Amino acid sequence: MGIRAPFFIRMLALAVLLAPSADRSIVRADDPEPGADPEPGGDPEPGDGDLGGGEEGANPEAPMDPKQKAKLDKRIKQFIEMFKKFVHNADVSIVTEFLKYKGNRALLSSDPGNCATLCIEAAGYLAAAPKAQLEDAQKAGVAFVEIAQKCLDTHKEDRLAKVALAGAQTLTIRVDLAMAKPVSPERFVAVADLLVDAYTGGTADSGSILAKGIGWLREGVDEVAAARAPLIERTDKLIVVIPTLPEGPGREMALAQARLLRAVALGPVKGKADGDACLKVLAPFIGGAQPRTDAQTLHNETVAWAKRNKLLLGADFLFERATYSGTGIGWAVPSGSRWENLGSDGVLFAVQETNHRGRIVRRIECDFFKWGFVYIFDEDGKEVRIGADNSKGLAKKAYLDAKKKEFVTITGQKDLVKAPFAKNLAQAQMFEVVGTGQDGDYLRLRGYIFKAKEGAFTYMVRVLEMGDFPKVDPELEAFLDMLSEKPKAKGGK
Repeated sequence: MGIRAPFFIRMLALAVLLAPSADRSIVRADDPEPGADPEPGGDPEPGDGDLGGGEEGANPEAPMDPKQKAKLDKRIKQFIEMFKKFVHNADVSIVTEFLKYKGNRALLSSDPGNCATLCIEAAGYLAAAPKAQLEDAQKAGVAFVEIAQKCLDTHKEDRLAKVALAGAQTLTIRVDLAMAKPVSPERFVAVADLLVDAYTGGTADSGSILAKGIGWLREGVDEVAAARAPLIERTDKLIVVIPTLPEGPGREMALAQARLLRAVALGPVKGKADGDACLKVLAPFIGGAQPRTDAQTLHNETVAWAKRNKLLLGADFLFERATYSGTGIGWAVPSGSRWENLGSDGVLFAVQETNHRGRIVRRIECDFFKWGFVYIFDEDGKEVRIGADNSKGLAKKAYLDAKKKEFVTITGQKDLVKAPFAKNLAQAQMFEVVGTGQDGDYLRLRGYIFKAKEGAFTYMVRVLEMGDFPKVDPELEAFLDMLSEKPKAKGGK
C-alpha cells in the first residue's frame, strides 16, 4: 500500500476519537440504500495514530452533540469503505498500527457502537489477508477479542457489546480456518449464543449484521462437522427471533442466511425445504432495476449447494448481462460479490472468483490468435514461431508462460486431448499443468483451445485454480457454459 497506510490509520484514529456515547445506534455502512455511493470527504486531521484517552477511555455517559454525531457517522462510513477497499486487498498493518496504542483500545472498548462496527468489518476482511500476513491478522483478532470483552464487561447488557464480541470471536475463527488450524465446535456455539442473546427481546440493528454473522456460522457447518447439530439448535432460535426485527432487507437477509445454514447442516435430503425457503425469501431482492448484491450472492450460493448435491430447487444461477469482445466472443459473470471482471489488459477478458472468505480461488482468461499471423515465443533461449492453427504450439506457449509467471514448481502436466467444453462453443483441445505457486499453494492450470465458428480466430481459455479452490464448482461450469460467439449479422462477411 506504500504511502497510503498512514492516511487510513489516521482515518481510523479519527473515527474512534470522535466516538459518542454507548447509546449511539450502530452505523450500517454495509446496508446503504440501493445504488447509493459513499459520501465524499476531505483529508482527516493530522495525527500520529495514538488517540490518547488513557486506560479509562472515553466517558460512555457523556452527552453527544447532534453535529458531532453527524460528523462521526460520516467519518465511520468513509472508514468502512476504505476498510473494504484496502484491508481486503492487502495490508493488515493498518489495523496493527492502530491496535498498538493502549489509548486507542481503551476508547474503542468504551463505545459498543463503534466497537461492534469495527469488529464486524474486521471479521469480514482480515480473513482474506495474504497468507504471509495471516499471523498478524490472528494477533489482531486476539486484540479485538480483548477489546470487545472489556466493552461487554463495562456494558454488561448492551446488545451491541455482545455483537462486538461475536464479531471479534468470529474473526479469530475465520483466520484460524484460513490458516488450516483446527477449530472446536464450541467456539462456533459461543458466537451463536452471543447472537441469539443480542437479538432476543429487541434488536441491535436492522438485521444486516446478523445476516453476516449467520453466514459466517455457515462456515462452521461446512468445515466443522461436529458444530452442525448445536448450530441447528441455535439457528432455530434465531428463526424465531428474526421476525421481531424491524421490517426491511436486513431482516430478510438474516432469515435467508438462517434457512441456508439449516439446509447445509441437515444435508441435501432433509435440508431441501430450507433451501426452497431461502430462495423464496430472496426472490423480491434479486431482480428489478436495483437488485441487492448480497441477495444475488446468497441466491447463487444456495443454487451451488443444491447442484453439488444434485437437488432441484426450481432456480438457476443469476448472471450479469453478457459482454461481447471485438472478436465476437461473449461472457457473463455470476451476479453477486464473488465474481469480478478484471478488464481486458492484453487479453479478450479476465475474470476471477473468490471463496466465502474473500480469497481468490480462480482466475479465468480468454486470449485469441488470428489466422495468418505468426506468433513468436522463447523456449530455453530458442526462438519458436507458430501459427494460430498450431494447437500444440499454442499449448506449449501457455505452458512456458505459466512456468514463468505463476508456477514455482511443476509436478505434472497432461498433453492436448479432445474434451467437451462450453455447451455453446466448439469442442476444444484441453491441456493441464499442476504444481505450486509463490506461497506454496497448490495450482492447477487448464487450457482450452478451440477455433471460432464465426471468425478467423483460434481462442484459448485458461482456468487457473489456486489453493483451496472447490473441486466441484457448479458456478464455474455455469460460467463456461455461458461463453458464446455472437452470430454474424445477416449479409455480413
